[in-house]
Amino acid sequence: AQTYTWIEYHTHNDMFTVWPEHETLLSMYEDEYFRNNTWIWDDKPHWAYDKPEFMRLVSDRDAIEWTPNVIHSEVEIEGQVAGIKLHSVTPNFKEYQMREGPYGEWETVEASLDMELSGDRVELYFRSMNLAGVRGPVHKIVFISKVANEKEPASALYKGGINLIPYPQEVRFQGSDFVPGDELSIVLDRDASDQVRFAALELVRDLEKEWGIKAQITDTASPGAISLSSQGISEKITSLPEEKALQGYELVATGHQVSIRAMGDAGIFYGTQTLLQIIQEGEEGARVPGIRITDWPDIPQRACHYDTKHHQDKREYVESFIRDLARYKINMLVWEWEDKFQYPSHPEIGAPGAFSMEEMQEITRFARRYHVQLVPLVQGLGHVSYILKWPQFSHLREIPASNWEFCPLKEGTYDLLADLWKDAIEATPGSQYIHIGSDETYELGACEQCRIRAEEIGKSGLYHQFIKEAGAPLQELGREVMVWERPMGWTVSDSPAKGIEPLSGMVLMEDYHYESEDFGFVREAKAAGHKVFAYDPNPGIEPLFLPYFYKLRGEGEDEHEAENALNRSYTSVSGAALSGHFDGMINTSWDDSGLHNQMWMLSFINSAEWAWSGANPSLEEFTDKYFLNYYGNRSSDLKELFMLLNKAAYYYYKSFERRVWHYGDIGKTHLPDLPRGDNLEYDEFWNREYAEKITESREQLKHME
Repeated sequence: AQTYTWIEYHTHNDMFTVWPEHETLLSMYEDEYFRNNTWIWDDKPHWAYDKPEFMRLVSDRDAIEWTPNVIHSEVEIEGQVAGIKLHSVTPNFKEYQMREGPYGEWETVEASLDMELSGDRVELYFRSMNLAGVRGPVHKIVFISKVANEKEPASALYKGGINLIPYPQEVRFQGSDFVPGDELSIVLDRDASDQVRFAALELVRDLEKEWGIKAQITDTASPGAISLSSQGISEKITSLPEEKALQGYELVATGHQVSIRAMGDAGIFYGTQTLLQIIQEGEEGARVPGIRITDWPDIPQRACHYDTKHHQDKREYVESFIRDLARYKINMLVWEWEDKFQYPSHPEIGAPGAFSMEEMQEITRFARRYHVQLVPLVQGLGHVSYILKWPQFSHLREIPASNWEFCPLKEGTYDLLADLWKDAIEATPGSQYIHIGSDETYELGACEQCRIRAEEIGKSGLYHQFIKEAGAPLQELGREVMVWERPMGWTVSDSPAKGIEPLSGMVLMEDYHYESEDFGFVREAKAAGHKVFAYDPNPGIEPLFLPYFYKLRGEGEDEHEAENALNRSYTSVSGAALSGHFDGMINTSWDDSGLHNQMWMLSFINSAEWAWSGANPSLEEFTDKYFLNYYGNRSSDLKELFMLLNKAAYYYYKSFERRVWHYGDIGKTHLPDLPRGDNLEYDEFWNREYAEKITESREQLKHME
């Protein structure tokens, strides 16, 4: 809103408005229609009628500064030269601008230009600018040099039959293979930390389990050993920012030994996880190819969101899930508990069988040993039916008839949530963060007191009043506060905050779909002192299966195939990783369709790949190696199986006469009425009524046989 002038044309009122010119000023085009009609907002005359200081009437329509319109382009390629023609209907047009690549400098260009193409991929970005200096949306043209149907070149590791996830920053094959035999030593520094010793014990366990190799831990060097050391670290690692450097490692395998060197305990652990993934079957048993890997993360905090609102897993599963994440260098688990934790301060909120304080503390310590930080997500403001359904708390509701949302102006709201958050902090010893959720606040400003306050400071201001009052005491307890909020979301909003600043140091975890290619809002938020996590949203809420490879949008004649979840994740997370602007990444897994958590593993590991190393490999290569890595080298046809299940899930979903999500007409969804009698083919009414579905079913059956 600070960059663009937003022009609205209200078809129902036949009027133009500019919003916002500055803060809350509305510039209205005063014509005959405006003078003889009333602008209705929320079923009543717009609030600006009573506040003329917020409404400027403009009689000359040309005086309104129009936002630059989108660009469309025509491209003709001849040899290595691309002829580009730009078109835009921007009023008060001044010029077109172009930059090469996402981080180049913007330069003024003509509407028609020839560009020489070099390399396998060229990205050009264009935008228009009007006379007022307002810039338009970015138009992107990508040129890819590729033989038809040719796969992108395979990475060095993939060519060598190694399906390592995530891909390392630097890798080079060299010298002879290391052949460990049936027994070997794991050599540690004499002053090795407890965490390094734990990493060595895990390596001992996994070598025997996966390869039948018996290893013993020692501090005496010997040939034919695996060495884990904090000595002799490459400058490429030591020169990195500390948070990345402590996770970086070097792995060197020669014919005589394997050495893993790292500055930090996490780096040693990640080096051992890489080692386990690059071991191959050789003629004499297990072998490690002669190789040098120098590795570190592009994004230092890599989180998965674990949603247990609608189910509860056993502790054994939770711990195996944590180990799985650690293998792929995920280092944070944001666990949305709702009622799956026994809050000591309010035990009635915990569901039967919820984890106890002692159990959650033990799980937190278990995760820490695998360098996974367990962050509790205990919802505040919205998403709190599990709290406000209880009669003793119903007086804290924003709407008396709804248990969805707290009223942010009732003091008891903060007292109750503080109790739950203090329990959560005690249950997760040593964690750096606490997540207070607060998304989907559909009812914000609904009660009379909140409505009046929202008119004064904006709905976004009311939201951030809650975040400040709720979050500041948690910061005093030593936790950084995570919130489902967008970078600069308090300014880019339908109702921006007025006269209130957001919580200092708040960690921003939400979508930034309004963002420009250069991450301007992210950089602005970071400059204001906020950490920002790249947001990789849930693949989908389709029942039975997730739309990894095939995604539909729209209904009836408007139904169309949309960008699938894997490609969307690859584009957004790899771009965020390469930008260098982000403190973290979070992959979310909203459990609204009741799918088991394992359904999200492909999504979690896909994000782990790009958050660690945004430049490599190709998405196609990742997909191929994922199935071999996760399900084993002997697995086959799993990509085809996923696609069949993906499409079959849509077939099932579309079999409903009425489709609803997790809100709305719950309970009214049902399958088509079953035919009478045993002989379906003779039921003329049923066959006429569902003729289209019968034809679709026969086609679907062919794919599933």
